[in-house]
Amino acid sequence: MSDMEIREKSIKMIEELVKLPYSEIFQISPIQRDLLNMHMQAPQLIEPLIGLTFCSIMLGYSNQARDYVNKAWNIGGQLPDMLEMFYTDCLLNLKEFEKAKLILQDKMADPEKNLRGFFNVVAKYSLYTGELYILDNISQDADIYLTEPALFNFAKKYSSGLNNKHYHTVLNIIYEVLGEKLCVLEYMNHDSGIQMCLYTSLNAEENIKAQRIILEKINGYYLSMQEQYEQDVFIRLENVNLHPAWW
Repeated sequence: MSDMEIREKSIKMIEELVKLPYSEIFQISPIQRDLLNMHMQAPQLIEPLIGLTFCSIMLGYSNQARDYVNKAWNIGGQLPDMLEMFYTDCLLNLKEFEKAKLILQDKMADPEKNLRGFFNVVAKYSLYTGELYILDNISQDADIYLTEPALFNFAKKYSSGLNNKHYHTVLNIIYEVLGEKLCVLEYMNHDSGIQMCLYTSLNAEENIKAQRIILEKINGYYLSMQEQYEQDVFIRLENVNLHPAWW
């Protein structure tokens, strides 16, 4: 196959992957093999590597995914908006926050133009790095604010001062407890805060134990600060196999 054919086929495979629940291992694995063959044929192309990154994330292999995404980063180059957004989402799931920020900086510089397509990854970046001032700044646009008022109200509360310190501590506890077992970062608005939907390579029993440890550490931190934990950050741990389709 020519480079152009490999690019086009890789993008089509990615489009197939994003429609699959992560439980569909027997559909994901053959696509992964085809993408690996194409990567071996054309290691200089970024598209097969992005597809391989996503396959590894779907299957819960974070270390393997990180190897692929870093190879893709070293290749670089211009990507269509949809593929660039998808690639950025993969970087966020792998906690490659600095790399994701470099891509998102240009998008956030002109939010009126870019946020329609990139809002979810910008919100995810802001929530999972603790840089909640980004969402707070975006919410100054009334039309944007009305799209997700609960999210923006949460961001405003935790965007600065001691509350921001508390929020960063919560994030650090999550990352410390879960480590490389953390595969996918998602979020949902909650009536009284934000639900962090964290998908891991742990089984159900291990997730219950990890969640208990996280909550104990968070409560311990607030106790040490002589403050009451308001419980507006809700944490849900599930095996990555239970993640619905990306799209």
